[in-house]
Amino acid sequence: MIGAGAVAVLFWAYCGAMSVLAKSERPVLQAPLFQLSSVVLYFALAASVVTTFIHQGHPMMTVPAFVLVLILGVLLGYRYLGFLISENLDRFHASATGISTMKVQKTYDVAEKAEHDGEFDRAMALYGEEVARDPKDPEPLRRMGEIHLRRGAVTDALDCLRRALPLVADPEPKSTLAFRLSDLLEREGRTSEARSLLESIERDLAGTRYAAYARDRLAQQK
Repeated sequence: MIGAGAVAVLFWAYCGAMSVLAKSERPVLQAPLFQLSSVVLYFALAASVVTTFIHQGHPMMTVPAFVLVLILGVLLGYRYLGFLISENLDRFHASATGISTMKVQKTYDVAEKAEHDGEFDRAMALYGEEVARDPKDPEPLRRMGEIHLRRGAVTDALDCLRRALPLVADPEPKSTLAFRLSDLLEREGRTSEARSLLESIERDLAGTRYAAYARDRLAQQK
């Protein structure tokens, strides 16, 4: 029964680990692919418990044994299982009522709190997870750039802001970020790149007040 015991311990460890992960509120928990993979692995381990106990024991003893193992696994994993049920009920409700099609502004509450508390490494990690989750969202990159600046890592800050700028579509936030990046480039002595950036804003946003702002800044650099 050593093999059966090992499988049971592995199943319990997985259930417990997923419940611990559910307490962390990490963005990866929201990903449908991650949720599906975790459920598939859960049932694969549960099936392994059943088959291993049946093959290594007597029917009168194995059925109660693996049932107890499965029950304990459910108890250890109740937090994550509850999270999955709640998450998917909310997703179904949003889809059924049309809420899922509404555009809502993202929030970064956990990362913001870490940044406010001075936990910059944790904030950077959380914003990094948001970047991985939605590579087309410029806001986490912009915030990562600002944290780099606060830490004196200007080169890293410029890299983040450069990556964020092409992802911004609306004229106002695009010009604001471009002006911020241009000021930093000029401060670092990269005047040519700063001017090129302002010229691109003047060209891309022609006919708007933001193009006029870019012209004013170009004139001030002469």
